Amino acid sequence: MRLAPGEQRTGAAVESETGVLAASGMIAGEGLAGVAIAFLVAAAGRWPDAAFSHALSGMHFASRSFTWLNGVLAVATGIVLVVAVCALLYRAGQSAVVKEA
Repeated sequence: MRLAPGEQRTGAAVESETGVLAASGMIAGEGLAGVAIAFLVAAAGRWPDAAFSHALSGMHFASRSFTWLNGVLAVATGIVLVVAVCALLYRAGQSAVVKEA
């Protein structure tokens, strides 16, 4: 729980909050990846005869209907991935080094 401005923490000081750092990095990385993907798809639409446009369409990168998994397997894989990321962030948050005051 976060403290109001001006309140002091009691007990040992936490050196770093690794869970927050890991989550922030994942959010920033997702944002950068989204911008890069949007740029590539928009550029492929703007210049359809360019070499990278043909490469992207060959990889099914810009195809909305392309998927490797379907149905229950896709849902189960998504749930497993989300739980794994949550467990990773939980472990990172629990592993914060505590300094003796």
